[in-house]
Amino acid sequence: MTLIRMAIVCVLGLAALSHSQQALALTGTGEPHRPELGMTMVAQATGGGIQGDTARQEPGDEFGDEFEDEFSEYYEADELAQAPSVSDPLEGFNRAMFWFNDYFYFYAAKPVARTWEAVLPQPLRRGISNAFYNLRFPIRFVNSLLQGKPGRAAQETGRFLLNSTFGLGGLVNVAKGVDLDPPEEDLGQTLGVWGIGQGFFLYLPFLGPSSARDLVGNTGDYFLDPLTWLFWDFGDEDKQLKEWSDSERLWVPLAIRAGDNINELSFRLGDYEALKKASLDPYAAIRDIYMQARQNQVKQ
Repeated sequence: MTLIRMAIVCVLGLAALSHSQQALALTGTGEPHRPELGMTMVAQATGGGIQGDTARQEPGDEFGDEFEDEFSEYYEADELAQAPSVSDPLEGFNRAMFWFNDYFYFYAAKPVARTWEAVLPQPLRRGISNAFYNLRFPIRFVNSLLQGKPGRAAQETGRFLLNSTFGLGGLVNVAKGVDLDPPEEDLGQTLGVWGIGQGFFLYLPFLGPSSARDLVGNTGDYFLDPLTWLFWDFGDEDKQLKEWSDSERLWVPLAIRAGDNINELSFRLGDYEALKKASLDPYAAIRDIYMQARQNQVKQ
């Protein structure tokens, strides 16, 4: 029963991820809490950046104004109109997964995130978000080095040390006050810097938008994440840890990640709905913005 409960938690967390992780890719930052994070990226599609039949701008749309303010640094307003067409040979599968995730969001992840939001005060949720971002420092540091950006790696190190000490283990983002706020790097971007193209678009169950390149990159980042190895027995004397099965060492980190994803989603409830309302084809809006934004992040 324990594993079943963990599996349910993980599935809910992955569903939340599909509606929170997408903005991270669009905006180039996973820093908590910023309005542009999470699959709320999709909600940012309601701004003036999408042309044609993928979106429509409502007069006086406040979300469109927010989009212009927060997303404009990553692309010019007409970039998507000039962008090359997206390779989407699996469109039938991708659209099916989009609607699967949509259903799961409304009937599973969103109710859980709404309850989470009601139970935990915002300062506590923000502290949780900060702590998880701080924990993922190795991903950003290693990829900064792999991209030949030692200055950015030094910034990441300074941020991590400052937040880990004066920020109470990362709960408080004190580094932001001293301008230690480098853009987030990941292995997908690193592969792009090395000249590897994005490949075809993918929309994965629970995980949301991706590409052939990002699928490989996310796998590599998984092994750079300290949470992946946190509960593995490397010969220490922790008797309780030694009693854990391999499946428990796998599911516990996934359950913790699920909590992180639900926490992030709690900041962005309503963003996905805004995208659906503003887009004639929300799937196409997500696809086009995601691929264009990832391309722009590589150039940063």
